[in-house]
Amino acid sequence: MKEKKLFGFKTEFLGISYDDPKITETDNCRYEACAAVKKEITTEGEIGFKTMEGGRYAIFKHKGPYEKFNETYDFIYQSWLPESGYKLRDVPCYEKYLTNPDKTKPEKNVTEFYIPIE
Repeated sequence: MKEKKLFGFKTEFLGISYDDPKITETDNCRYEACAAVKKEITTEGEIGFKTMEGGRYAIFKHKGPYEKFNETYDFIYQSWLPESGYKLRDVPCYEKYLTNPDKTKPEKNVTEFYIPIE
């Protein structure tokens, strides 16, 4: 992104989680680190380009260290979702990182979780 001058003041950083670490061994969990860009780009090497799935998402805010994401996900999937009346769509959830972990104490990190629902 740096080479292609794609970083901007409001660059959004996202993470797509494909697996539940309670079910899948940690070494086999799949995750994509992403940055939103405003135009399609030509990719090289291990870097790819994808368009995020549109549609309806329930959004949850997590404040605190990344290591405690499981607490928020547990609340979403064990409490909120069963009581909400919504069903999951067959697309991955993703995280949007609202703070820079290099400049923010872990307990002050803010992340939004996007849960695909119908």
